[in-house]
Amino acid sequence: MIYIRLFTASRFIRRMILLGAGRSGRVILDVINSTKPLPFQVIGILDDNPELHGKTIDGIEILGGSEKLLTLIDEK
Repeated sequence: MIYIRLFTASRFIRRMILLGAGRSGRVILDVINSTKPLPFQVIGILDDNPELHGKTIDGIEILGGSEKLLTLIDEK
C-alpha cells in the first residue's frame, strides 16, 4: 500500500508529450491510460496535421506540430 501511494504521487509520475495523434498514438494513449498505476502523465500531444491542432483526445490537447517539441520541453 505504501509503495503504491509513494510511486503514484504526482512527483514520481513522469510527464510526457505524445508524438502523433493517429492510430498508433491513440493506441499508445489507451495503453498508458489503462495501466494502473499510471506510468506517465501525458501533458500534450503533437501532430503535424494542422487540422487537429487545438482539438483534444481523451481530454489531452493537441498542442501543435512537432516543431514545438523543444519549446514545450523548456516550458513544461
